Amino acid sequence: MKNDGTLIRVDLDFKNAFNSAGHSCLWMILELFGVPDVWLLKNIYEKSSMRVQVGGEDTAAIQLDTGTVQGSVLSPLLFDLFINALLRLLDSTGIFHMVRNAPDWNHQAFADDLSLYTENTADADILPRLVHQFQEWSGLKISTKKSLASGALYGREARRGKAIANAKARRAKARTAKSRGLTAACQGDEAFAPGEQDLQVEGAVHTIRRNTTKIMCKTCGIVQESHHLYVTDPERCCQQCATSWSPKDIEHEGVRLKTTPGRSTTRLLGIHQSMWLDSSAQRRKVIDGAIEVASYLHKNEDLQIDQALKVVSMCLLPLFSFSAPLIRWPEADFKIFNAIWLRAYKNTWNIVRSTAACLLTFPRENGGLQVKLPLVTLFDSM
Repeated sequence: MKNDGTLIRVDLDFKNAFNSAGHSCLWMILELFGVPDVWLLKNIYEKSSMRVQVGGEDTAAIQLDTGTVQGSVLSPLLFDLFINALLRLLDSTGIFHMVRNAPDWNHQAFADDLSLYTENTADADILPRLVHQFQEWSGLKISTKKSLASGALYGREARRGKAIANAKARRAKARTAKSRGLTAACQGDEAFAPGEQDLQVEGAVHTIRRNTTKIMCKTCGIVQESHHLYVTDPERCCQQCATSWSPKDIEHEGVRLKTTPGRSTTRLLGIHQSMWLDSSAQRRKVIDGAIEVASYLHKNEDLQIDQALKVVSMCLLPLFSFSAPLIRWPEADFKIFNAIWLRAYKNTWNIVRSTAACLLTFPRENGGLQVKLPLVTLFDSM
């Protein structure tokens, strides 16, 4: 965390990344990295072709000059080396996040996702421009619809931003009351004036609140009663999101990126959390997934035990182990997840719900099934 100032994150999503890398650019990068026997890879790719069957007849041979071979064990490594050329270009700019007591870096990358970190909007425009130049050279494309910018204020900047946001909230509240015909308590666009009129207005506002329905905030996705939202806001943004700071006017390829406050949950490198490391959405996603697996096993009691165990090993374990070492699990949430985990194993073995869990958790030499518990899975992932 920064002790003072701003932190901006730009999340870029590569479009069809593994099929877009130009072969000529790939060979040049490998040669510059000093990878041996590049000529062998070039021969494999250049002498490979494909045919499409149309109406029972094959087309002429089609030569491919972009992408890596699907299913090849070399393809992920080739793409990693390819994208590392872009990451080294970003490092060479000297633009960093400026977080105290942390190594200098300005990006995080995972598969086809790339996140850029800067301390101001000017730098947040420079780094995407470099990414665009790499795109033009290599053939990679960015999906601007899936890309977004987020940010957070710290220290004095956070206090200053909160004061500005609260003033904005008071003005919006006054405009909302005015639009409802409650002009007696409004003085222009200022906050409610104190006095007897204020009490009358508050009573009228409470009456309005009781008669309103719940609305989903388009920024954070949380469903709340409408008095938590600004009625005059066409974007239907809740007060929490409206009073949170987010960067403005950050573009990529001339398209203004969608922005969201740092306190809102976003998907970063495969994990749903906010810039303040609030991972409650990811925990909810894992718990919901575990419930779905347990429900599936309950509804399909005709599965053989080995088939049901395969479902657990292929669905439940990876669901948890992917994000387990990277997010916080409060004790209450972990107990809930552990109970759902055991329920899934009970459904696997067609054991009634009231059966003691020790039958599953005890070692085999003591008569138990010795199933792998979430805590063991967590340590294995670490």
